[in-house]
Amino acid sequence: MALQVIRNFNVHNELSFLRNQLCLKKRTDPSVRYKFTSPKLTPQQVSSILRTNENHVDLKSHGSVRSFDTNQLPSNNPIEDRRAEARCLHTSGMFFGVFDGHGGPACAEVVSRRLFAYLAAALLPIDVLKNVMINLAAWLM
Repeated sequence: MALQVIRNFNVHNELSFLRNQLCLKKRTDPSVRYKFTSPKLTPQQVSSILRTNENHVDLKSHGSVRSFDTNQLPSNNPIEDRRAEARCLHTSGMFFGVFDGHGGPACAEVVSRRLFAYLAAALLPIDVLKNVMINLAAWLM
């Protein structure tokens, strides 16, 4: 069977097939032979793709932020980017972050889980921070 396929291989037919599969169209500019055109999506298909990773959070709080919306549009699968949200316990402030996962999700994952805790600790009043450190030292002993 493999020999029959090789014998019947027609370069012109195979290239035509590939051009059709890749939606390659001839351009009017003679210096450029082909351009890539992607298949057209319907508005419903576009909406479906854009809404896949939508997220709405209602905070039910009396602060300045009552709710927020997020969305992730993946450029690869699985999504390497991470997002995180956190509410400050001592104030009405909030943290929001989007972490880009270049070359994999590992760094974005760690930063999304830890950064806000470090920022919140850095923003604590000195007397509260001292009490936390004293309680932590007593707990460790």
